[in-house]
Amino acid sequence: MISAFAPKLHSLDRHALLIGVMLFVLPILAALSTHKMLTAHLVDYRMQQTMDSITGLINQQTHNGESKDAHNQLVNAFNFDCGAKDQALLSSPGISPSEVRVVQLELAGAQRCSNLGTPVDFHLDSVKKVDGVPIYLGTSRSPLLESRALVYILQLGPHRLLAMVNNRVYSDMLNNNCKNCYQLVFNYPELKPILLGPTVLRQDRYKYTRARDADAFGLELTLNAGDQLHKEVSEQVWLVLLLSSLGIGFAANWLVAHWRNRRISPGYLIRRGLENGEFIPYYQPVIDTQTGELIGQEVLIRWQRPDGQLIPPSQFIPYAEEHGLIIPMTHLLLEKICQDLPSLQGWVSINVVAEHLEKGLLSQYLKSKETDISRICFELTERQPMTNFSAAVKEIETLGKICHGVKLDDFGTGFGGFGYLHKLGIKCIKIDKMFIDTIGTDDLKRGVLNSIIAFGRETSMEMIAEGVETQQQLDYLSAKGVHLVQGYFYAQPLSLADLLLRYPILKPHD
Repeated sequence: MISAFAPKLHSLDRHALLIGVMLFVLPILAALSTHKMLTAHLVDYRMQQTMDSITGLINQQTHNGESKDAHNQLVNAFNFDCGAKDQALLSSPGISPSEVRVVQLELAGAQRCSNLGTPVDFHLDSVKKVDGVPIYLGTSRSPLLESRALVYILQLGPHRLLAMVNNRVYSDMLNNNCKNCYQLVFNYPELKPILLGPTVLRQDRYKYTRARDADAFGLELTLNAGDQLHKEVSEQVWLVLLLSSLGIGFAANWLVAHWRNRRISPGYLIRRGLENGEFIPYYQPVIDTQTGELIGQEVLIRWQRPDGQLIPPSQFIPYAEEHGLIIPMTHLLLEKICQDLPSLQGWVSINVVAEHLEKGLLSQYLKSKETDISRICFELTERQPMTNFSAAVKEIETLGKICHGVKLDDFGTGFGGFGYLHKLGIKCIKIDKMFIDTIGTDDLKRGVLNSIIAFGRETSMEMIAEGVETQQQLDYLSAKGVHLVQGYFYAQPLSLADLLLRYPILKPHD
């Protein structure tokens, strides 16, 4: 439908490939322009997130250790004899969680026991007392920062409990975020610093540092990162941006394709045509062959595109009827007919569908017009079935009083027939071209033509033959008493300007 002109509608079609490529390229260019900024933002976020995780774990451990309740529970829990109960307690999750590497009980009598089963020499490098609580802090002795570990020393009366922090837990936290990207330095006042992460951190191009004071005994944390973190974050950002750009590109191409398809869809084009008044009347004269007089003309709609191209009704009328556009199309045509009416001779008929009559739309429209409507008549097409006969009959009676009445178009080809005429009270039928074409042939439908003519004569029905093209057809119809003729034998459908020129010289073709 409308395929004859759809490819010509939009010059955009010729550039579809270029536009499609650009819809991919533009998001990628936008991604490139934002990559650096997003990478810097995400690096800052990752540094902050890592620092929060480390600080949270340290504070939790320290606060639990300095709690008075926890201290009293430990004093009451141990037998302080390194027996089975003390050994079991040292290995329990409460005393030896994953964050602790070694837990050792040292008794006043120099006896020792640990969660490893045998005593351990901690070799503490430096020790400091924590004010206000029975806790000492120390670091294991090592010339290398990365080999040192923090040791908590809890004084339990004359005895003491030592717990060495498991650096692996913190190292895993760093590596889980980004492997070998972070270097973390613990610095307790009066104690030697402890380093976690890579000993050598590449910071040739990028250097990131975050420092924070934790709540734990004045601990100062310094988190360093460099080229490796930037590389990993940059690759992640670029992957996300690339996938997002491709997704946007595909979505944009789909939307543009949908928009373009919609712009060349019949519904869109017809609605735009209605808005722009592109549907115009063409007039085909109806001749009385007995007198040679032009008694009226049927309006045949044409779609005149902005480029001047005329679209025949067969390419848009079926769609318009199916999708509820025939009503506004008819009203637009009536507007133009009323404008042309003073220049026209005889009556002017326009095709309508059952809905026009069932809803009383025609009489409502005509009563609002100030022009002379008495010469306007309507031809009911049979492509759609009638469902509300009483409303249609009422409308036909009203139209018979204010205008030239209603005819039944294409009689015998649609849903209606003899029953339509009886129920609706219509007094004029138009014989379809399909039956006229059987004249002079052996087509079986010629018998139907004769039946229609016989019915029309017996019921005193006015008959108009459509699609008359030859002298043979004209003579046959005249012999049968059908004298009102419409067809190419006299004139094809004409624009108003051409019709006015044709009026004085209207005659059969040679």
